[in-house]
Amino acid sequence: MTLRERVAQQIASGRPEAAWDVAALARMEGTPRERFYAGRLLAWVCGQVPQAAWTQERAALAKGLHIDRQTPAPEVGRVAFPAVGPAGSRFITVRADLAEHDHLPVGLTQQQAAAARAALDAARLVEPNAHFRLSISTGVPWNGASWGFAVALAALSAASMRALGDRIVATGEVSPHGRIGDVGDRRDKMTLLADARPRARMYVPDTWQDVQRPGVIRCGTLERAWDMLAHPVADLDKALEEVSRLERDGQWLDAAVKAELLLDQPLEDSERARLLVLLHMAANHLADPASQQRWSSKLEEVGVLGLDDVVVARAIGTRVVSLVDDLAPDEAAAIVEEVAGRTWHGDAILHIRGPTALVRTLRGDFAGALELRQQNVCAASEAERARCLGDLADAWLRVGEPEEALRSAEKAFTCSRSAGRRRGYQVLTEAYLILYKARALRALGRDDEALTELREAPGARGPDPQVRWRLLEAEIHGDQGLVEARWKVLPDWMRLSPIVGALFERTRARLGDTEAETRLLANPLFKDLTLQEAARRLPY
Repeated sequence: MTLRERVAQQIASGRPEAAWDVAALARMEGTPRERFYAGRLLAWVCGQVPQAAWTQERAALAKGLHIDRQTPAPEVGRVAFPAVGPAGSRFITVRADLAEHDHLPVGLTQQQAAAARAALDAARLVEPNAHFRLSISTGVPWNGASWGFAVALAALSAASMRALGDRIVATGEVSPHGRIGDVGDRRDKMTLLADARPRARMYVPDTWQDVQRPGVIRCGTLERAWDMLAHPVADLDKALEEVSRLERDGQWLDAAVKAELLLDQPLEDSERARLLVLLHMAANHLADPASQQRWSSKLEEVGVLGLDDVVVARAIGTRVVSLVDDLAPDEAAAIVEEVAGRTWHGDAILHIRGPTALVRTLRGDFAGALELRQQNVCAASEAERARCLGDLADAWLRVGEPEEALRSAEKAFTCSRSAGRRRGYQVLTEAYLILYKARALRALGRDDEALTELREAPGARGPDPQVRWRLLEAEIHGDQGLVEARWKVLPDWMRLSPIVGALFERTRARLGDTEAETRLLANPLFKDLTLQEAARRLPY
């Protein structure tokens, strides 16, 4: 198949971003003939790629190839939806135009047609007496009724003459009364979102409670979704305080979802920086490399000069943590050294020492990491003391003192339950503390007690620390199958995380997988180390 045919195939399949990737790769690495034709194709393909698909890497590549990216004006009446099926996964754009009577695209199945009619009836609850002509962007077959949510939003966009832009996508069935119904293929649709339109916001049914990440907005009714899309935040100060409250309560994923929605509002630089710090922290917790890079870049654009110490320290700390997650301790250490001479006040120092301890751990300086953890316990306010004691337990384990680790973890539990923090924060904190305690019990040979602790762990949302719970359980049971089962259900974006991959390799190697041991020790970071030493250096 020629380059032109491969590009055309991706375009016809509804994957223009994949067509760009094919053409750009050919321009850089193809044969002389392919490079010539790729140069002619790229400018045209570039115009087909949605703005929501332009990752930092794609944008930088376009600049390096001297391709002028034009930002097309958003069009009213257009909303995309994810289609997952035998023909492959892609986004399909539905277009709604005002008409005298409703007209549906030809060739729809009975289920698809019924879903579209229900969605248009729901749209008329918001925009009475409006009728629409619907069309779709591709003739590639697709199944299901999940396009209803996109149909309804496109209709409302056309009736109100309000363009939503390609950053808004939706999936869900809509009843004639405006209720957003559940649909399937959640994992595939989330993978498609991360791959094809990582900068988009996907509106989904509120039944998707297990999908917790920025960029995904859960809605119960069409009216609520449209209200969020069509109207600016009435009380911005109140909305910012709500984000702060959720974060203080330990509901950082909910806080991050709301924070991303507020980025479109008229914010001061200091307010925008605070929201970006929160989103960067959420990306760290989600082990999402693309989001880590995106929010770090956005934060650098805004800057943190002139902000209070805690915000600046958190911005620096989140950047260091993301580099640790990339297994790049030298780059992380360079950032730490840049601020080494600065005097910090209050809890700000905790946000610097903690990530610095991770860097020291990754470099094998366990005594140095322990010293920083001890200093944090001494300096911590009552509200932060439990977390700092948990981190101290981890440091004691790495210097071979499991008894001290267990004592620190138990002290942390006492502090957590007496600190007067909100329940959400306490649950989140204790999720980490249970992991530290279980690891200490495991190191002391008390495996049954460790498993009991893990079984009774509170239901903290998000992959961290749940992934580490499951890996520790697998190690205690000696069950390689549990490791592979957990790996298979990880979201694709998390599998790309260097730290997550290394943690799985560590557990596989500890369970006797020699190939996993070879892969882990092949990392230049662990050159000439034993498995035991490399495992000890991996933070978390």
